[in-house]
Amino acid sequence: KLLDFGIARSDEVTREARTMTDMLVGSPPYMAPERFLDTVVRSESDVFALGATLLEGLTGRRVFDLPVTMLAAHAVDRERYQRFVEERMEAIPEGTSPEVVAFARTLLDHDPARRPSAKEVEDRCEELVDALSGPTLATWCRERAWAEPSSAGGQLEGRVLTVGSMERPLLDEDDAALDDAEPTLPSDGGRRYGWWLGGLSVVGVGAIAAVLLLGGAGAAGGWYLWSSTPPPPTEDPAPAPAPAPEPAPAPEPAPEPEPAPAPEPAPEPAPEPEPAPQPTRPAPTPPRPAAPRPAPTPVPEPVAAAPTTAKITYEGADAVRLEGNGRSITLPGQVPPGDYQIVATFNGRPPAPHGSIAVTGSAAHIVCNARMFTCSAH
Repeated sequence: KLLDFGIARSDEVTREARTMTDMLVGSPPYMAPERFLDTVVRSESDVFALGATLLEGLTGRRVFDLPVTMLAAHAVDRERYQRFVEERMEAIPEGTSPEVVAFARTLLDHDPARRPSAKEVEDRCEELVDALSGPTLATWCRERAWAEPSSAGGQLEGRVLTVGSMERPLLDEDDAALDDAEPTLPSDGGRRYGWWLGGLSVVGVGAIAAVLLLGGAGAAGGWYLWSSTPPPPTEDPAPAPAPAPEPAPAPEPAPEPEPAPAPEPAPEPAPEPEPAPQPTRPAPTPPRPAAPRPAPTPVPEPVAAAPTTAKITYEGADAVRLEGNGRSITLPGQVPPGDYQIVATFNGRPPAPHGSIAVTGSAAHIVCNARMFTCSAH
C-alpha cells in the first residue's frame, strides 16, 4: 500500500505548493515536529515520514493520528513527544527484530540532527534485509491463497473462435472438398477453346466479348487467347487513293477608283462682335459692427459622490463574515462603510470573532492566521 507523505517538494524548483498565506501543506500524521515550527522543508522531514510509515506497518495503526493542535504541542515539548512515541511502540508485536525496532526509533527522533541521512537509511535497510528471515513480498504473494474472483459467464463462453486472414481464408468442409478436384479439358485433339466459359462469371464473359470485338491486333490477340492454334493471317488493307486537288479560285477584279469630290467654297468671315457695355459697380457700403457675444456661463465641476460600498476579500481561513451595524455580510463581497467585527472559521471550528475592521469606502483585504487564530485588515 502506498501511503501519503504530503505534497512533494523539489530543491531545483523554488515555487512550493501552497493554498493560502501562512498555511502548511502536507499530511499532519506524517509531518515531522519541526514542520510545525518552521516553514522550510528539509530532507530530515522526509526521513521522519519514512519512520512514521515503518512504525505504522509494524503496529497496524496510524501512529500520529491526532488533532493538529496536539501535534503542534508535541513539536514544542520534546519529553512529551518521546513519551508518546514510546507508548505507541509498545504495540509492536512480540518477535519483531530488535534491530528493526531500534531503527524505527532512530527515524522518529525529535531532533532532526540525530536522524540518519537518506544514504544511511539505504545502507541500514540493506543490512536489515540480509538479517531478516521469512519470504519476500513476491514469494508471499505467490504462495497466498487468494480468493477466486466471482465473474459471470460472457456471451462467447464455451464457443470456439476460428481466426482467418487473406492468406488463409475460412472454408467449410463442403467448400474445402471442391478444391481437391482437378480441372479436366476435352481430349478431341482439335481446337480447344471456348468450352469452359461456363465456369466464368457473367462479367468475365462480357469482358472477353469486348476484347474480341476490337479490331486489328486486338482481334488477333483475342483469338490467340482462347485458341491453341495460331490465328489466321490478317491482310493489310489497300491504301485509299489520294483525293484530286481542287482547282485554285480565279482572282477577283480590282475595284475602279472613285472620282475625287469637288472642293467646297470657303465660308465668309463672321463680323466682329461689338464690345458689351461694362456694368457700373455700386459704391460699397460700410460693414455693420457685429453685436458682442454674451460671455459663456461657467459650468460647475461635478462632485464625485461618496462611495456607498467597498469590496472586502480575505485569505487564511475557511470562511469569514463581517457583523456590525445590524448587518451580517459573508465575504468576499461589497460592504457599506462602518465598523465591523471579523467572524472567522478555522479548521472546521465554530465561527468566532477574531478581529475588527473599519470600512471607509475603499477596498480592503483581510489576512487570517490559522495558527494564532487572528485576522487583520490590510
